[in-house]
Amino acid sequence: REACHRIEELYYETDGKCYVSFSGGKDSTVLLALIKLCEEVYTIPPGGIPAVFSNTGIELGVTVNFVKWVKENYYSNVVIVRPVTFWFA
Repeated sequence: REACHRIEELYYETDGKCYVSFSGGKDSTVLLALIKLCEEVYTIPPGGIPAVFSNTGIELGVTVNFVKWVKENYYSNVVIVRPVTFWFA
């Protein structure tokens, strides 16, 4: 209950301008489940907090597949980004 209250508080303090960094690991998956719980009891709007996954290209295939599964089947507001890399000679 306290975790959901803090999520709601953060959402409204930032006027909805927040996101969760989603690695596809257990901790960020639990946080995403808590966000979804807040949505289900209508304390924040559905999909109101984007879950951002940074695909650097070195993640395990199983992790990338799990993140895609989450996006397709559980939380549609998962944003997958590819960071820009700079090479210096």
